[in-house]
Amino acid sequence: LSDYCYLTDGGHFENSALYSLIERGCRYIFLVDCGADPTPCFEDMGDALRRCRMDFGAEIDLKFDPFLRSGRRAPREHLIVGTIRYSPVHLARLGRDGEKETEGIIIWMKPTLTKDEPADVRQYALENDSFPQQTTADQWFDEAQFESYRRLGQHSVEDTLGKLPSVIASKAGQPLPIKDVSEIFEEAKGRFIPAARKTPVRKTRKTAARPGVKSGKA
Repeated sequence: LSDYCYLTDGGHFENSALYSLIERGCRYIFLVDCGADPTPCFEDMGDALRRCRMDFGAEIDLKFDPFLRSGRRAPREHLIVGTIRYSPVHLARLGRDGEKETEGIIIWMKPTLTKDEPADVRQYALENDSFPQQTTADQWFDEAQFESYRRLGQHSVEDTLGKLPSVIASKAGQPLPIKDVSEIFEEAKGRFIPAARKTPVRKTRKTAARPGVKSGKA
């Protein structure tokens, strides 16, 4: 594994590892953001987006709203789907077609409670106010804490991507062909990115003159 994989803590540069994936021009990115963010203010993601734009000219469009609370209302989603627009110059440096391969899709999952979680996960949250955004300085999870995070992650994926047609049709335990991977991302994009609403065109209603009535001044 060490021949082609270098495992490191990204906190010394960019905490999400998104930077390296954009540098390679990946078309499909699944990002699990587990940095402690109790506010939330999305500091890690903001830092990654700025670095990717400044260094590679990549524009990444993500709407944070589904992760935000609205008064006493819980966040709406466990994940957000966004789009990537690569710079043709950056793609050309990678030996790619800078005219045809500029678009990408990113799925951003963040530990979030939407109040549809299993009972034991919700109970743990009631007992621990900062869950699921507890400090990463805590490196010694007990059994209940570990299982609560594990089950929340499983639920988050099953409740979102698990309902997509391509995922339902795939065979459990079998590697996904690249064609199936692209279909999953495209289906996620179609489900989680609202289609642009078209502004209805107003038509001026013409009123026909009644028989025997002349227009203009008498």
